[in-house]
Amino acid sequence: MKIKKSFLLLFSVILILSISACGDDGVAEVSNLTAVSSDGQITLRWTNPSDDEFCYVEILIGTEGTANNKITGLVVNPAGTIVDGLVNGTEYTFTLKIVDNDNNKSGGASISKTPYNPGYALPQTSGPVTFNLRFVPSGSFYMGYGDVAEPVHHVELTRNLWMAETEVTYALWTNVRDWALANGYTFANTGIMGDNASRDTPQEPVTTINWRDAMVWCNVLSEKQGLTPVYYTDNSQTTILKSVTDNSTINSTFGDISSDCVKWDANGYRLPTEAEWEYAARYQDGVSWTPGNYASGAD
Repeated sequence: MKIKKSFLLLFSVILILSISACGDDGVAEVSNLTAVSSDGQITLRWTNPSDDEFCYVEILIGTEGTANNKITGLVVNPAGTIVDGLVNGTEYTFTLKIVDNDNNKSGGASISKTPYNPGYALPQTSGPVTFNLRFVPSGSFYMGYGDVAEPVHHVELTRNLWMAETEVTYALWTNVRDWALANGYTFANTGIMGDNASRDTPQEPVTTINWRDAMVWCNVLSEKQGLTPVYYTDNSQTTILKSVTDNSTINSTFGDISSDCVKWDANGYRLPTEAEWEYAARYQDGVSWTPGNYASGAD
């Protein structure tokens, strides 16, 4: 259900709130409230209470953490209610109140989310180093390209992503690496600046590291920014991967690559999958795609 409205004024994470059972006047609240962002709109989903007195849901919207503007219309579609006409990059707060048969209202369950357009740049910092993350909306495409990467097959990405705008620069790598070495992390390779030529600068990509170094580094950046790390050494996902000493290209040791050791729903940094990387590299508008034998961003 779409709601048209005139009210207008940072690694995509669905927020799920733990809602108390009852609000004002003993009216039960909605539960399992989630919000998913996309271009100029937010999709809300929730579970209605099983209370026999339940009548309908009232939705309020606002900015700066307060929702005090009622959206016109009665919304009773918990499977997916789209609020559009929003300003990309602005955080909105939504409060859902249950109204019962006697017109009593619950205290309300709230959630905040920010809409983004594809490619929206979200600036990040690590010490003095800055870098951008770009918004990659969920969707599907045909991965691969004839005579270049086969077989061509349909792939669906079910979650929004934030992906770094460029390869990891040597400046960013060393800033995070140095913090890591002082906080109990170890690497098999320290990395070098580009191809190590005299013309190279810290803005060149880091090289001569392996993918296990990269996993540890991602965990470091997550911890440094107060996010939940993605990579662990055990399938219970309790021991954070903090050390790598094997310098070989292939290592079958449990914990290095097993999907059970990856907390896919964590909000920290990780390496993109092959499908995610190709999807982002070839994305134009979600309908048209850059040919697979073109450079990323080419017309």
